[in-house]
Amino acid sequence: MNSVGLRLATSATMSSRSCVLSAWKSTKLPRQQWWTKRYVHSRKELPYKVEEGLGNFLPPNALKVVAEEYQQGLLDRLNDEVRGTAEDKMTVAQIVLSTSQSYEKAMAFNYASLALNNSFFLDNLKPPPPRADNPGELGNHEGHLNGTYLHSAFRSQMGSLEHFKSSFCAAATGMAGTGYVWLVTDRSGSLAYFPTFAAGTLLVRSRRQVYDDKYSVLGEGSPSPTDPQSATLGSTPTSPVSGLARAPPSLNPSSPSRTLHTSPVSRIDTAGAGPSVYSAGTNEPDAPNATFRDIRSLGEVLIPLFCVSVHEHCWMSAGYGVWGKEAWLKEFWSVLDWEKVVKAYTKFVDLNTNSIKRK
Repeated sequence: MNSVGLRLATSATMSSRSCVLSAWKSTKLPRQQWWTKRYVHSRKELPYKVEEGLGNFLPPNALKVVAEEYQQGLLDRLNDEVRGTAEDKMTVAQIVLSTSQSYEKAMAFNYASLALNNSFFLDNLKPPPPRADNPGELGNHEGHLNGTYLHSAFRSQMGSLEHFKSSFCAAATGMAGTGYVWLVTDRSGSLAYFPTFAAGTLLVRSRRQVYDDKYSVLGEGSPSPTDPQSATLGSTPTSPVSGLARAPPSLNPSSPSRTLHTSPVSRIDTAGAGPSVYSAGTNEPDAPNATFRDIRSLGEVLIPLFCVSVHEHCWMSAGYGVWGKEAWLKEFWSVLDWEKVVKAYTKFVDLNTNSIKRK
């Protein structure tokens, strides 16, 4: 073959290879499908300004401690804990599910669960408005509750809103350790309040989140019930928050134990009839019509409506002192966003049930 023919053959071969390479490049999958992104968890922006605070409940400096310093500290430690593990590609809620029964991943569980709880707590608060009759004083958001189905439920199930508030605060005051006290409902509209201890949570149960995406915490969306990363949990003999070698709580929502993660001092006695959700150590009289409901009398799915944090750094940073928890809790009602709570109750509850009537 002469030199001209050799050059033509070489050119044709290179052209053919170039076409094949171009075709291969054009059929490559998008980059994001070649690997799963790693989550770097960060704080969700609050619906109010931290520098303006939340009235007497969490003044600006205290809100900065709870919403920024504490929350970011939890997420920073969570990011460090899951780096290079299967959990570093999961949302915070998925991490709670994945690590809930593993001794080796107890710290990741604790940080993730506490971050979820703190975010949910803060997301249901709102700066207090000035009182209509005295603009120089702070009011509350109870006007959004008046005349609603939720208000009727408080009256019929708890005796009155004031009785519920008093009993709810008494339950939080009576907690010897850290945790949260929650108001929960089921599809029928039944109400109960329930404590979780340490890193216990009611936000993620039975391989799914129980709060709505519209009110999602941390802004990361929800774990899918069929997500392969969260479909199989560990089989270690206990939850990492228990500290005891015992069988883990069931993940079946129909189980008598209504919380996925609680400490062994939980008020629920799964062996017998079980005490009421209210602390058995107090002498608060019952209100009419079954006030402090046994949480097992509620339906299969429990929906958290709001919670209050029971951690010393909250009332200490707010200036209430070591023994100021009770006084601090009374201020909670001035900043609770009842409008958001009512919307959540209305969304999740079957308002056609006979147990709910607007009064």
